[in-house]
Amino acid sequence: MAEKQRIFDHCHFGINILKDTVCIGLTMKSVDYFECGLPVINTVGGDTEEFINQHRVGISYRETGSVTARLVLDALKNDYPAMRKSSRTLFETQFSWPVLRKSFSGGSIQSWRRTIEMSVRVSVAMAVYQGEKYLEKQLDSIICQLGNEDELVVSYDQSADRTLEIINKYAIKDGRIRVVIDQGSGINDNFNNALKHCQDSSSSSLTRTTFGFLKN
Repeated sequence: MAEKQRIFDHCHFGINILKDTVCIGLTMKSVDYFECGLPVINTVGGDTEEFINQHRVGISYRETGSVTARLVLDALKNDYPAMRKSSRTLFETQFSWPVLRKSFSGGSIQSWRRTIEMSVRVSVAMAVYQGEKYLEKQLDSIICQLGNEDELVVSYDQSADRTLEIINKYAIKDGRIRVVIDQGSGINDNFNNALKHCQDSSSSSLTRTTFGFLKN
């Protein structure tokens, strides 16, 4: 950081120039400029432009040529010392580690995690065949990790033991479990059958699929 500060101390402005079709959040290099008290010459819409306009920490423009040069010269003549001071103040009040740490300790991380968890729907695809020996333990292990909106799709492949009886017993008690029947065509088809019946991954929420195969 000391080396970066030494270089920036020889500059009047940091440059944040992208194509005029780009609109992004605040760039990391802009944060670096503000940390070193360096105003920004910016062509990017979005957060960077808003910070510059609200806090007077640089110049935002959408034109080139003499207009840009005039804005820079006017800033150097009239507002430059205040821009440098405002740039450092913006970093200290918005982006410094003490500020971020205080924000996180106030519960922001927990709120963020809850938001993420609410937006993610998990589909667990499980293919079973002749699985009665370990099936209940397997189901108990999966069910305790499911959220309210998640699902467990169990594809049953014509077992000769009590597999179907066990999974039906669990499905009656827990609406997140769905049982689908395969035609005894082997492991790969049994997996595909479970996957085929999982919630549509093209929906607005994200579907993550986990594979499991159970056999004695």
